[in-house]
Amino acid sequence: MNDSAEAVHQRAPNAATPLPKAEAVYRTLRQEIVSMALAPGTTIDKLALCRRLNVSRFPVSDALSRLAREGLVIVEPQRGSFVAAFDLDEIRGAAFVRCALESEAARVVAASATPALIDAMRANLDRQAQMAVMMDADGFHGEDVAFHELIMFALGLTRAYETNAVASAQVDRVRRATLPSHGRVHEALREHRAIADAFVKRDGDAAATAMRVHLDHMLAAVETFARERPELFAL
Repeated sequence: MNDSAEAVHQRAPNAATPLPKAEAVYRTLRQEIVSMALAPGTTIDKLALCRRLNVSRFPVSDALSRLAREGLVIVEPQRGSFVAAFDLDEIRGAAFVRCALESEAARVVAASATPALIDAMRANLDRQAQMAVMMDADGFHGEDVAFHELIMFALGLTRAYETNAVASAQVDRVRRATLPSHGRVHEALREHRAIADAFVKRDGDAAATAMRVHLDHMLAAVETFARERPELFAL
């Protein structure tokens, strides 16, 4: 593992280490926003959140500031904090960044994919298949995110990993919202398998193409969702 990869590795979650309160609040809120448990436009009551999570105001304020920087929350002085509406222009821009980074990462990583990485991808795909059979959209989405992170993590470039993570924040919750409709879960699973097949063959060009096709289809599903549910999107 090179120095950059080691830096990324040190940032990875460690279940054995308790999270700082601000980080725990951030992850809880982000998951609730991405899963649509907190829908666009929902008012975030800081005091109620403090009571529910048993924390002081500081971790909540810190988490909301981070989510605001990611475009998931809007903080308005004197008015409060709200879950941001989907912004189609922002999503398109973030999807463009993700496609550029992840398709090139797939090209580079696939060409020298380790047996351990391929085993991890296969195990992840098995879990995706189980979630697809159960039609567990939340579970599938979690494995979907993990599949993409396996590739970005293996690239070993901290700046690319972090840039992609920020771009993913704009895309993740709308991607989660599209999964139950139009057979998107099974389409995404097929597309992930095509990416993994290219990794097995150590074919970087095929991996990049498969990743680009997958992310293009994801954006097309978002565009369809925006037409079907315009009330969730910013004007």
